[in-house]
Amino acid sequence: MVAALGMVAASGCGGSEQDAARDVVKEYADAIADSDEERVCDTLTEDSRKQFDRAGCEKAYANFGAFLDREQRDRLKELEPAVKVDGASATTTIREEPL
Repeated sequence: MVAALGMVAASGCGGSEQDAARDVVKEYADAIADSDEERVCDTLTEDSRKQFDRAGCEKAYANFGAFLDREQRDRLKELEPAVKVDGASATTTIREEPL
C-alpha cells in the first residue's frame, strides 16, 4: 500500500508527529475499507490530490473498497503501521502476516 498521506498537525493534541502520521495512515486504510472516497481524499497531501485534477480524487477512489472482500476490509481496519518521521517526511512500513 503506497500513498502520499497528509500529516495531521500534532501540536496541541498531546501526541507526537509519529502518532499523528500513524493516525493518518490508519484513517486512509479505514476509509478505503469503508469505500468512503471523501475520507480517503482528505488524508492525501495537496500535491497528491492534484494528480487527480481531471477525474477528481473522489471519483478516482469511488468504489475502491468494493474490490475488497470482508476479510480484506477487516484487515485494513486492524492495520497497525510502523511510522518513522524525519522532519517534514514520514515513512510508513506495513507488514502483512500471511493468511
